[in-house]
Amino acid sequence: DIAEAYQVLSDPELRKKYDVDGKEGLSPDRTGVNSIVPGVDPVLLFAFLFGSDKFGDYLGRLAMATSALVGDSKKIGPVEARTLQKRRVTRLAIKLAERLEMWVKEDYDGAKAIWASAATDLSQASYGT
Repeated sequence: DIAEAYQVLSDPELRKKYDVDGKEGLSPDRTGVNSIVPGVDPVLLFAFLFGSDKFGDYLGRLAMATSALVGDSKKIGPVEARTLQKRRVTRLAIKLAERLEMWVKEDYDGAKAIWASAATDLSQASYGT
């Protein structure tokens, strides 16, 4: 589980225990921790590590983040994962069409102004830092 790995790697004590004893060294009875990762949302973790949620309308939820979110779920198999991916692509295509609408209607200055504003906003977003 990605959230568990992140917690172990970000905690020097847990990392030492893992380096010495492996995953068995991280059991609650050996670490004094009730659970390794209580309720960490993988999507938030990916946003924290790889970028701001301001990019959502441009990227959607990446397949890796979706995989982390559903984990070992028996409800999400390869067919369902492909359906989720198709929905993501459809949502992104609709958002792109909305952003291009002013240009298509030949309001070039309006479109450029909106795009410049969006670019400025995105350039100030935390991305991987």
